[in-house]
Amino acid sequence: MYNYNCEYIIGKDEIDIINILSKNKKVVSIYYNIDNSSWGHDMNEPPHINHELILLLKDKDNNYHTQALMKRKFSNEFTNLIEEYISLLPYGYSGYMETIDYPLKKICRTNNIYTKEEVVMMRSCINLPEELVDIVLSYLIKDVYQDESDISLIKYNDLGNNIYISDYYRIFEERVVLIIKNK
Repeated sequence: MYNYNCEYIIGKDEIDIINILSKNKKVVSIYYNIDNSSWGHDMNEPPHINHELILLLKDKDNNYHTQALMKRKFSNEFTNLIEEYISLLPYGYSGYMETIDYPLKKICRTNNIYTKEEVVMMRSCINLPEELVDIVLSYLIKDVYQDESDISLIKYNDLGNNIYISDYYRIFEERVVLIIKNK
């Protein structure tokens, strides 16, 4: 099972998109939000709400991929307008229905967050007594995560006592972050 973070129930359209994009990849985390702030703010378009969907995936080579999608849902009197998901990444190429590489491991390492395997490898590279190795690693390692099941996309306001990795691309109005679930 994957990390599913939203306040709303995913519908058939969302499940179809997830199935299309996760072909040959494992779903690590899903972020889904319905944003109704545009309903009263955007006077250039008919009233609508935005369905926001972000996927974080992992391939068989342990590389991470992502895609952010959005669908505008219009009120009933605008039945002639298209209501389908469009991909938002890479920037400037909307409609690109593939995932893009997401350097999650590099982001984690930049923020001194490592997998358990990386910590074991680091320990083996330091040729000092065990007590000194622990001291050295305490300065190098902020946190350790088990595997992708610990990683999730959530709203920044829901961070709680989870371990913050970094902000996701700033695409939507809501600030979305990558976290490691605190167990």
